[in-house]
Amino acid sequence: MGDVYENAYVTLAGTASPDGATGFNVPRPPPQSFQLRGTQHKIFAAVQPSHDSFTRRRQADPREMPLLSRAWVYQERILSTRVVHFGFHELVFECKQGYVCECGGIVRYRSLWSQLDSFKTEFSDFLDGRKPDSQSISVWEAMIRGYTACALTFDQDRLPALSATVKRLGPRMGEYLAGLWSSMLPAALFWSANAYDFENPAGPMLNAEAPWKPAHRSTGKFPPPTWSWASVEGAVIEATYITAPVQEQIFHIKVISKSTSPMHRDPYGAVKDGRIQVSGPVVRVNCKVVPGTPKTMQHEHFQLEKGGVTHEVFQDVGITEQDKKSSGSGLFCLIGEHYQDVTDYVGGKPRKTRHNREVTLVLRAKEPGSGLYERVGVTRGIPRQWIDAAEETTLTLV
Repeated sequence: MGDVYENAYVTLAGTASPDGATGFNVPRPPPQSFQLRGTQHKIFAAVQPSHDSFTRRRQADPREMPLLSRAWVYQERILSTRVVHFGFHELVFECKQGYVCECGGIVRYRSLWSQLDSFKTEFSDFLDGRKPDSQSISVWEAMIRGYTACALTFDQDRLPALSATVKRLGPRMGEYLAGLWSSMLPAALFWSANAYDFENPAGPMLNAEAPWKPAHRSTGKFPPPTWSWASVEGAVIEATYITAPVQEQIFHIKVISKSTSPMHRDPYGAVKDGRIQVSGPVVRVNCKVVPGTPKTMQHEHFQLEKGGVTHEVFQDVGITEQDKKSSGSGLFCLIGEHYQDVTDYVGGKPRKTRHNREVTLVLRAKEPGSGLYERVGVTRGIPRQWIDAAEETTLTLV
């Protein structure tokens, strides 16, 4: 299906249509007339529409552009050479070089905000070689952030609905593992999820500070492995694990082996299972469930404890009754402490500075003694004594 959109001369999008029955003919709000004081003249004015849904700054507002809030459409829009959007207020033309609107607002304000370029343009530039390989991280992060902000009717489509786009990245990105690129491991394991951003598309910008809310675990007979962002339903994913080019990050965690079993012929689509075996510093901790407090918008979450020192963790998905029953058995912290070499310039000469950073995967044993572990969440700033107490351990993430 991706070839159909990519090879079409132009794609017509009923962007303002709430369903398949409405079509393109959505009535526009009429302009308002104003009488000028002291004259016999009237002026007609209309509110300039927001163009945030066409930029990287925000996800689509389903109230005005419901079509752009759908996950399958995200891929269709990126792959199409040209798209004409029939919007609630105006027509918008979008292609691989940019976009333009009827009101002219996009052209007027593009120079005032560097992020007014659409992701469609960025993706095209990367595929065509106008962006270097060093930009692959930012391109992928922008794609996942935008894609996971969109809704799916069937959760099992989470990987298939992006597979045609991912396939085109394959020649430059390498091996693909159920939503992660092998070349970005182990850093790619440390993604974070927030359902608040997903449920409030017209709220704060995606890169702004927002309240935290747990999402839902992906359901189905063959859900994606928990180490993949695709295992989380109803959350905006932020790939905050990467703050510098991969080659400038030295992790203590080593990837020993990795594999996935595709559900069908498409290696970029749904999978039956997936495993990543890693070796790194691990410490076992006790845990308990901290009740939510609605007044402060704080949801139920885990509190970890070891040696009388505590640390709170905001997990990927909501806590179940089974989680509460098994919380006494403890959790495991896979500590991703790493060094990051940052290059800056002093007097025109490059200078490298090494920074020590820490990010931790919180895991639970799938079954006692199985050696298999499921992801619970990611956290930062665990107590130093926990890091010192960690022991080198080999485990398999599923």
